[in-house]
Parts: sequence; C-alpha cells; structure tokens
Amino acid sequence: MVPGMIDFIQSYFMGVIAHYKKMPTPVFIVAMISLGVGVVIRVLTLYGNWSSRRQRIKLWIDIGYSREDAQARIKKDDELIKRIEKENSLWSLFLKLLKKIWRR
Repeated sequence: MVPGMIDFIQSYFMGVIAHYKKMPTPVFIVAMISLGVGVVIRVLTLYGNWSSRRQRIKLWIDIGYSREDAQARIKKDDELIKRIEKENSLWSLFLKLLKKIWRR
C-alpha cells in the first residue's frame, strides 16, 4: 500500500476513536448498541431463512419427494423469489424510469 494511504487510514480511525472518546457515556452506550443491533438482526434473519428452508424441505419430503428433489425444488423456488424481488426493487424501478427518460 501507498504510505500516504496508510497515514490516511490511520488518521481516519484515530479520528473516529477520538470522536467516540468525546461522547458522554450514555450516548456512547447507545451508539455501541445501535452498531450491535444491525449485526444481531442480520444473524437472526439468516437463521430464520435457514430454519424456514429446512421446514420447507421437510414438507416436500413428507409429501413424498426425495431429499434431492425437495432441495432442487426449494432452490428453484428461492431463485424465482429472488428474481421477482430484484425486478420489483426500488432501485430497478428507478433504473427503468431512467431508461424510459433516456430513450425520449
């Protein structure tokens, strides 16, 4: 890495640490909790997705499919859901609007 970049990164992190040192204790505690809440929510979401997937596979196996067929079906369904969510996201709608404006 370039020495100037290392100095920049070091000064940036030292500035962040100095900023947190200047905070009163209750504000610091709230700031640290807010940083941790995002991580906890992400972990819980991943666990929920994993658990839901496991339950759906079990349902397909109970219906009579083999484990491999059930996993393939769930994978196909998940890909379809991701594609639909991607098509209906706010960003994709914004890009479609920009394309329509650009074509005029």
